[in-house]
Amino acid sequence: MKKRFKAVFLGQGERLPLRVSQGALVGFLVLDPFSISLAQICVTIGVLAAAADLILSRRENAKFSPQWPLWLPFSVFVVITVLSALLSQDVVRSFMDTKQLLEILILYWALRAIPAFGRARLLVQLLILAAGVMVIVGLFQFALSEGRPLARRPSGTLSIYQTFSGILVIVTLLSLSQALSRTASPRERWFAGGATLLLILGLLFSLTRGAWVGFGAGVILLLILQRRARWLWVLPAIIALLLLAGPRELRVRLQHTVLFNEEASGERVLMWKAGLQMAREFPVLGVGTDMVKPLYPDYRLPGAKRPTVGHLHNSPLQVTVERGTLGLAAWIWIWVSFFALGTKTLKNLPKGPEYEMGTASLSAVAAFLTAGLFEYNFGDSEVVMLIYFVMALPFIAQRHTPAKPGQRVPLS
Repeated sequence: MKKRFKAVFLGQGERLPLRVSQGALVGFLVLDPFSISLAQICVTIGVLAAAADLILSRRENAKFSPQWPLWLPFSVFVVITVLSALLSQDVVRSFMDTKQLLEILILYWALRAIPAFGRARLLVQLLILAAGVMVIVGLFQFALSEGRPLARRPSGTLSIYQTFSGILVIVTLLSLSQALSRTASPRERWFAGGATLLLILGLLFSLTRGAWVGFGAGVILLLILQRRARWLWVLPAIIALLLLAGPRELRVRLQHTVLFNEEASGERVLMWKAGLQMAREFPVLGVGTDMVKPLYPDYRLPGAKRPTVGHLHNSPLQVTVERGTLGLAAWIWIWVSFFALGTKTLKNLPKGPEYEMGTASLSAVAAFLTAGLFEYNFGDSEVVMLIYFVMALPFIAQRHTPAKPGQRVPLS
């Protein structure tokens, strides 16, 4: 147990920057479900330490070479985002918001800071544990507050329930994958199974429809990739049970989940229509990042109650409005490339824990993108930082799997 504790929290490696980077990664995963400020401090320290370690390793001619998967679509997306900011009506405001692009470095930081697959598994379990604590806090919030259920939706120690549910969508799929594992020890499966039930309970109490849809999509993909498609009947059975026997507010939210019209979705549909009009008027590079809020009043449709909004509750639409069709094309390129590369990686992984972690990663990203059709989760730093970490997992699994003769998995 003592060696296990040191392996996770104190880092491994000969160089001090690498150990600092590994410790910062632990801090990030523990703190992301609780504090964006502390998590970002850990990211800053970890990325800088990883960069220093990379420089030192090059000077020492170390054998370990860095991985740069998806560097091309990410680079194009960064360039387009910066150009849209520089051409916006408020250059300073828009350009300052582009700092979120630095979060992309988390993917490459994780690849550098995780030296072994076993450590990746421990870090994922630590993340599951942290998310479980967040859910317990959130459930106490819900139980101790008063008023309508929608007004009591838990946020844990985070700023809003949407971030709470966004993190849960990702972590619950990682936990579910371990609970279904054919190779994990009984103790690991019991831990993951209990955690999964707790995390799903948190998702239900969040009453966040987009998160439910995203999680459902992720579960379907996970079961298919792990060759458990025969279990798909469980999803409609659970939904039917909740519709018949669940609390009234939960039943209403479930019924409205599939009714994305103005009656069921309220102002969201009006926001989407206003966003489409903005996209038509700024088709190439968009209005610039963080410019929806000041411009929205000019496009607000009759019947909309809010005088202004910060985002349009739809990730692809928000990206299109802010960065234009060029930005949307680059954004889609990132995810298509990830799934194409991730699928190739899965084919070369043995049907063991490495494969299961790869399937969990692809499923979590699919859930994130599906939930983003109903919420601008791509602008939610706590969620996006976590998804960049999760995106690294298939490549970590592939890197530590012995290659077959003549096998080579491209990383861009």
